[in-house]
Amino acid sequence: MSDNVAVVRGMHEHFGRADIPGVLAALGPEAVAENALGVLPANFDEFAVVPFAFYDAGVGVVEGRATDTTKAGGKLDAPVAWVWTVRDSRPCATSTITTAASGGTHSAADGA
Repeated sequence: MSDNVAVVRGMHEHFGRADIPGVLAALGPEAVAENALGVLPANFDEFAVVPFAFYDAGVGVVEGRATDTTKAGGKLDAPVAWVWTVRDSRPCATSTITTAASGGTHSAADGA
């Protein structure tokens, strides 16, 4: 397993346990400064990320599924991929790729 994949897998393991302090500790300062996770409790009653494959493409790529219920009652259950930039052995930025029907492509900085 590559270093990028190991780093991103470790961060997702914290996420899967709902260990947000562990996720924040694993993230690089750029991601923490963007408040990448701050949008979750503000916008979602329920949110789950289920990764099922990790790839090294010079960055850490995670293939999985996202399910959520928004505060407004909207629901999502969609395939998704996260492309993580890893710097100094820490995930520091991500782009999220979803299907067009579930909202398209955005980054953590977009607030979603």
